[in-house]
Amino acid sequence: MNVESEPSAEGSRARPSLIGQLAFVGGFAAVLAFFGLVDFYDAHFFETGYSALYNALRVVFAGYFFWLLAYVGQVFLGAAAGRATVAGIPLHERLALGFFAGAAVVTVVMLAAGYLGLYWRWIAVAAALPVMALSCRDFVAACGEARTSIGRFLRESSTAEAILAAAMVVLVFVCGAALLLVKGLYPQGGHDYYQHYSQFYTLVVERHDIWLNDFWYQYYYSKGLGVTFLGMLLSDALAPSLVAFCFACAGALALFSLVDRFCSRTVWPWVAVALYLALDVHTLGTGFYAANGGWGHFQKPHELNAPLLLGILWMSVGMVRATGLERRAWWAAAAACAVIAPYLLVISAAIVGLFAVVATVVFFFLDRASARSFFGLAVAAGCGLASVLVLNYVTTSIPSDIGLEIWWPIIDFHALDKAGILYDIVNAAYRRTDAVARGVSFRGFDMLDFVRNASRLDILATFAWGGLAGLAAWLVGRAVLRRRATADATAADASNRVAGALVLAFVASIGAVTITVGASEPVSYVRASSFMLPLTIALAAIAWQFALAGADWRGVGRIVLGAVVPVALAAVTLVQAYESQKKTLTVVMATAIRFADGRYSIFDAYRDQSGWPALPDSTAIYPGMHEAWKSIGPGRRLWTFNVHTYCMLPGCRAESHISSRLSPRRTEILYGSPEVARKVLQEEGLHYFFIATRRDIRDPMICTPLFSPDTIRDYLGVKWSDGTDALLTWKGPGIAPLSQEWVDKYRKALKDSPNTPDCSGEGPAFSHVGRRIHDEVVKGKRWGHDIERPK
Repeated sequence: MNVESEPSAEGSRARPSLIGQLAFVGGFAAVLAFFGLVDFYDAHFFETGYSALYNALRVVFAGYFFWLLAYVGQVFLGAAAGRATVAGIPLHERLALGFFAGAAVVTVVMLAAGYLGLYWRWIAVAAALPVMALSCRDFVAACGEARTSIGRFLRESSTAEAILAAAMVVLVFVCGAALLLVKGLYPQGGHDYYQHYSQFYTLVVERHDIWLNDFWYQYYYSKGLGVTFLGMLLSDALAPSLVAFCFACAGALALFSLVDRFCSRTVWPWVAVALYLALDVHTLGTGFYAANGGWGHFQKPHELNAPLLLGILWMSVGMVRATGLERRAWWAAAAACAVIAPYLLVISAAIVGLFAVVATVVFFFLDRASARSFFGLAVAAGCGLASVLVLNYVTTSIPSDIGLEIWWPIIDFHALDKAGILYDIVNAAYRRTDAVARGVSFRGFDMLDFVRNASRLDILATFAWGGLAGLAAWLVGRAVLRRRATADATAADASNRVAGALVLAFVASIGAVTITVGASEPVSYVRASSFMLPLTIALAAIAWQFALAGADWRGVGRIVLGAVVPVALAAVTLVQAYESQKKTLTVVMATAIRFADGRYSIFDAYRDQSGWPALPDSTAIYPGMHEAWKSIGPGRRLWTFNVHTYCMLPGCRAESHISSRLSPRRTEILYGSPEVARKVLQEEGLHYFFIATRRDIRDPMICTPLFSPDTIRDYLGVKWSDGTDALLTWKGPGIAPLSQEWVDKYRKALKDSPNTPDCSGEGPAFSHVGRRIHDEVVKGKRWGHDIERPK
């Protein structure tokens, strides 16, 4: 039922013609030229009608980008295990293996380039074009190999099998196209992305490096997104979602192979991939987690991490199934991915490391060679984590912004004060201590809701229960019906048992991390655990594959278990997901099509975020911020007192409390006289302040004399206002005075907002505790072991 790709002598001897080479490389060069010379994102942001061509070229770019990483990875694996060995791996597995390994290599290279300030478009193009030219021969060979594999499958299959396989291909294609439309092409990203992820990415590209910038804490999360930054340098600001889509495609190939290896010629691998792609289209979550924005935003590192973790599991299974040099290839890919995993999400190192340690212990008694391999994988994960922590400490004096209570004694607060993030770090320590103290109840239903969302059982419950039915079918086949497998199937069954044990060990490792670490920060962890979508699907599908491979099911029994059951379970799961999401899913699909076919501009798309949760007014461009941007132009610092006044416009530098560092002289701003605060802000280049009185105000600067409702009119005037929202700047010629009516609205907004900072004697935790620690630093204390930690 599955198209097995194998090395083709015809494909390996294929030589690209000169015209073919020119077309292949010239097409890539033309796409890069379009992004560089036309500069559609900046020059045509507001224009409709051109988006169809723009999106078509983005799709072509995604295809080239996927192949670029896959080729780099295959070269790397060829160096580790020999090109002939790598060429002997089936094409679909080789592409996924190469992609993940290539992503790891590029991540390391881009990390070094980022610290060296080499993030320039011309450097990225100069590096990518020769690599693409060198890959031409391999691309032609891969195409020939694919044709040969498809032809062999059609010759060896019955008409019914060919029709069913074609139907599965169409299904996967449709699901993949829907995912590409909604999340790969459409400008979307969610609250956090609009507030600070996108801003950090933009500054990285504009400043050509990954050093700590004004959006300070993204340095700890996103500096390792070298693959994403390469995509942005080669194309434009919408590249992050396309890069994530490429990772999703590689994850789909890995998922297919993982399921297929347990029992070939069934539709379970196809169903697993179709569900993975389809259910990733609209990822809302339920209850509390939907109210906080859902999950699965393709612009974030979570969505690179999810396929990567699935890939590490798949590579580990492939490693124990392989022998000789091929095992080395699988191990090299897995180890490379384990090294870079913590650069995407630190928690990934804990999952991979724990899994590798467990596997090492188990295989120590079964297979010493496999035990050594998994020990090496554990070391790779440990080295990756250690390098992240050391790099963070050397560059910022903090190993990580997570676990600050652990790092507190070795933190250099003098360095933090000099960098301008002392108050931010203290606030983060206070907030995280409180979050850890609250956690999630192990006795209440909130824990159940957390587990449901983190494991994706909110949308996969039916399919997961179906997996238990698969295990029951396996028991029936072997014990009740006493059917015995053939000799070949018995050998395969032994291999399957080892592979199945590895899958369970991986799930157990995730469970341990989820309960011990994830439950302390449930919202963030539910977003980070998007890797559970393909993994939960794989678990259920593998259970049924066990049922088919472990007992000698023939005739009608095999047709039912291998074709009817998977299609039926998938159909029920998709219908249930659609029924629960159709109100917003139909809206999301409609807007995605409008953007893809040219009826929506990029501006229209960002402005219309209908169907996505936790976005006030369903927009990523707050109307007042749009007017403010038009008033001052792109590229200027703009401080907003609100957290939901998004400004996804070219060059809109919207900074806000918590996610942005204000100034190294923050103490003077918070506690100095209005004249001193004004002077410091002017020297920092901050001349514009946006306040929406119809939105929640959370900025502790409202407690300063400069921005107090009682004195704000004495120092600031109106650059733009609609009577409710206002863009303020320093009083002077051409600047209208603030009206008493607006000040009254401002005062009322501060009084009515549930999240307005307390300006009483003790003040908000951000200001009061931060000032106490700042004063201790001024008095000469430097290290955390001499300074009391926030409680």
